[in-house]
Amino acid sequence: MKTPLYNRSMMPLYGMIAGCGFHCFFPSFIHQIMFVVGWALCHRHLQQSKDHFFIQGYLFGVAYFFSSLYWVGLGVCTWGYHECFAYIISFFLSLFLALFIAIPIWICQKIPDQYRHLSYPILIAAFEMLRGMLFPWNYPTYILWLEVLQIIRFIPVEIVNFFVLIVCFSFFNPYKNRIFQKIGGVCIICNHIYGMFLLNAHSNKENLHLNVRLIQPCIPQNVPVGDENYIDFLLQLTTLKGDKDIDIVIWPECSLNIALNRRQDLLHRIFSAIPSNTSLIMSGVFIDHPKIYNSLYVLQDHEIKSIYHKNRLVPFGEFVPLRHINPFPKITSGTIDYTPGQGPKILPVKGKFFLPSICYEIIFSTKMQTSEKIHPQFIVNVTNDGWFGRSQGPYQHLKIVQVRAIESGMRVIRCCNTGISCIIDSKGRIESQLNLMNVGYIDHGI
Repeated sequence: MKTPLYNRSMMPLYGMIAGCGFHCFFPSFIHQIMFVVGWALCHRHLQQSKDHFFIQGYLFGVAYFFSSLYWVGLGVCTWGYHECFAYIISFFLSLFLALFIAIPIWICQKIPDQYRHLSYPILIAAFEMLRGMLFPWNYPTYILWLEVLQIIRFIPVEIVNFFVLIVCFSFFNPYKNRIFQKIGGVCIICNHIYGMFLLNAHSNKENLHLNVRLIQPCIPQNVPVGDENYIDFLLQLTTLKGDKDIDIVIWPECSLNIALNRRQDLLHRIFSAIPSNTSLIMSGVFIDHPKIYNSLYVLQDHEIKSIYHKNRLVPFGEFVPLRHINPFPKITSGTIDYTPGQGPKILPVKGKFFLPSICYEIIFSTKMQTSEKIHPQFIVNVTNDGWFGRSQGPYQHLKIVQVRAIESGMRVIRCCNTGISCIIDSKGRIESQLNLMNVGYIDHGI
């Protein structure tokens, strides 16, 4: 007997419930409940279905990704497009990402019944790993709370995805044996206790003896490149007297979208404004004709000490994939594609070493290999989430940064144009922050 049409139509609802687990409108435990309920209802529905498994998985996936990533296209609103056009962009992205759920669900139906219950989380987690090579946003792991997340310092996020999904799929286990629910429950409890112990443990190994200032200027996206008023504003926030002498000032991504390597006049202006004992980390453009890079500069002792070129570029934001045959344009300003850098690089500043990360790069694992033997002591992430306004995007981005801090065991210093700028310790805790759309700066001793 075929699955009734009205029953198939429930899958988008279940997908939306699971996808809303990545929102911040509700208390934290509500997020986890919504996520688990959405996936559990999906599992129960698949048990009762007889056909069209690919379509049902696809409907679930489209609703799941669109409800959690509806904000992705909002950047086009900066250039005068209506929000409806932005949501259409997000919907098309969801149509593609839904394949990473529909295909494993379809494959699972080919597996014998007695093994199918376990095959769902295994295959979906495997396809999440494949998705992670392109766009590892909103992994199942990211709905976990801070105590439980401590385990990812030892176990890769992709493996934790499997355990999260197996808990979700165990709620409607068709067999009387509830072994996976019991094991999952015991693992969560033990991991929570371990996380509490780890968070309460005192450690001095992170003391870097640096005073850092993060600038959050909230520069609108449609401000012309190199606007004099905002250059003055950035320098004003940089030079305001604080309680302590500032060792490092950090400006966010796109604070000055200017090729500093070709603007000696602007460099001289910056050096004249900031104290000689203060280093400045800022993003900008680097031009090596005909190539153009999204770069991070370290300015120290009145010179450019080092430069990092962004390695992972944002599709349709910084470059157009398959430009010669792709009809879709960039959703950001400019028609020229950026050139990717040559990979991770460790930079020195004030006698310390840090791992630079520009915007989108932080969503990928920081457990990366470099050709250098020096081990970084912290991560600096400069970003610009101003494209996404007051949507869920900036909050989801922040949660991913917290995961990167735990995973790498390093402090993350995050400077964002419109927020949320913050200092995150190696256990994922936010030590200090400026809320979304708040103009100002953070002075913090690390």
